[in-house]
Amino acid sequence: MAEFAAFTLEVLSPLHLGIRRAGVVARSHRHAPGHLFSHALAAVCGVQRGAAPEHFAAALEEVTRRFRFGPAFFVEAGVRLSEEAIEARLLFSSHHVTLSLGERSALDSALFEVEALRASSRGGVHLAGGVWFDRDGLDGKPLSQWLSAIRLGGEQKTGYGRVRCAEWKAGAKAYPGLGDAGPQGLLRAAGESLPGAALDGVDRAPLVPWLGRRFDPRRGFGRRLSQAALVRVDGRVREGGFFLPSAAEPGLGCWQRAG
Repeated sequence: MAEFAAFTLEVLSPLHLGIRRAGVVARSHRHAPGHLFSHALAAVCGVQRGAAPEHFAAALEEVTRRFRFGPAFFVEAGVRLSEEAIEARLLFSSHHVTLSLGERSALDSALFEVEALRASSRGGVHLAGGVWFDRDGLDGKPLSQWLSAIRLGGEQKTGYGRVRCAEWKAGAKAYPGLGDAGPQGLLRAAGESLPGAALDGVDRAPLVPWLGRRFDPRRGFGRRLSQAALVRVDGRVREGGFFLPSAAEPGLGCWQRAG
């Protein structure tokens, strides 16, 4: 990866950044993992290439080969919001029910709750992240333009996931809300926290399985569960150095030591 850019997104509708089910609650991450950007970009690119299964598969292959999206965080005045602040200010939930089309009624025991995050750029809260890439652009359009066309996360049928690229900083010297970054990666010192999921290089956080909905060549995006990777979330860096998002599954978009 030869270049790094930081970006800031306006959140135009609620975001469901799914993590897992907990009973009847479909939980949401408190940040946007990097793999969501890769899949969202491949999805909209595949539509513009013709929307056939082979177009989506080719788009996903190119996106994961050429771009490495890191996680994006909710920031206010350039400062990353804590998980406690996100839960107090942005988190809400809505109730849903699964319907039986044949009987035109709700299925028994099919009521569930969906967590989502509502951020207002007017209130000063944005979603900000970074991406490493070989060169800017995909199919003749700059990445900043694509970032205004993607739909991020789940529950898109209810209008969730709309964002707009408000700022694009090519050659940025810092990762939004985290600190120093450049073409080599995100620089972290020993003992510093590394927000988001990391495949290696961190400790002082438990190992947890990391998996989610991915692309299925026959059924489309969000229709297949990924393999599980063991990650540490919000761990502490063991040895100072550079980190980059993983470019492959399992663990696409999770931090790993560079080099």
